[in-house]
Amino acid sequence: MTVPGRRNLAQVSTGPPGSRTFEPVIPVIEKTLATAAEEGVGDARQLEQLLARAVANWAFRAHRRKPLIIPVIIDA
Repeated sequence: MTVPGRRNLAQVSTGPPGSRTFEPVIPVIEKTLATAAEEGVGDARQLEQLLARAVANWAFRAHRRKPLIIPVIIDA
């Protein structure tokens, strides 16, 4: 997803160079953002909630644990 004046989603940091820690969750984030765009969701708070929920669900499925803190960064 490319927005004029913003970084390409593919350029989102995935941790330290050479780290593959967050690679499995990137498709979840991309799908959530695409769905939000299709539905016309543009409010930062709504996007934050959708992303937090999607990442929490992924983390629970992947690790069978409920995350306590999910940092969400949205460029404004």
